[in-house]
Amino acid sequence: KVTHDELSGHFATRPDVIVAVVSATQLARQLYLTLQLLELQRPLIVALNMMDLAEKDGVEIDVDALSQALGVTVIPVVAIDGSGLERLLVAADQALTGHPLLTLAPNDAKAVAGVQTALRAAAKPASVGDALWLMTSVDSAVAEEAELCRDALDVAQRLTAIHPDPMRPSDLKRRIIAARYKEIDGILASAVTSKPSSRSPGESRIDAILTHP
Repeated sequence: KVTHDELSGHFATRPDVIVAVVSATQLARQLYLTLQLLELQRPLIVALNMMDLAEKDGVEIDVDALSQALGVTVIPVVAIDGSGLERLLVAADQALTGHPLLTLAPNDAKAVAGVQTALRAAAKPASVGDALWLMTSVDSAVAEEAELCRDALDVAQRLTAIHPDPMRPSDLKRRIIAARYKEIDGILASAVTSKPSSRSPGESRIDAILTHP
């Protein structure tokens, strides 16, 4: 929640650019957050870290294909020795605005658009990501804390008018999660190939524990 509010500018000025640090060794899992960041429709660049370990794991990532699939610049880096960091800093000054890759059912897409309209009317951040956050994550208590209670009520009224069928947030959230993972499957198919790993099983287990405690 704090991260979302910070990136959306609820607390202060929004950041000029978002740098998503993604582990090349856990690409499938970490692309989920990247898609959420794209939904915020802010300038975004992806730092693809641990490329050296991914290669040892037998994971070959076509960086150009990944960049094309995401619609933003992807810079391979190895943080431990600084490789690629200079390119990352240069590219950050020219970061492209992210665009949602999520493909929603017509009724869900219409509802999201209605929430965005309500947020704009309340002079609040109104990206697709902001709308989805409000629709799936914010209950009345959290909304009050974030000074969004009145907006949430307005949004709910508009959502009811636009989408007359009952829409339980839990069902909507499941559909959104499924749509994101479907998009991730397509991205991986276009940008990643695998071959036998050159790393020992012990090394891979240690990496998994350190990157996902």
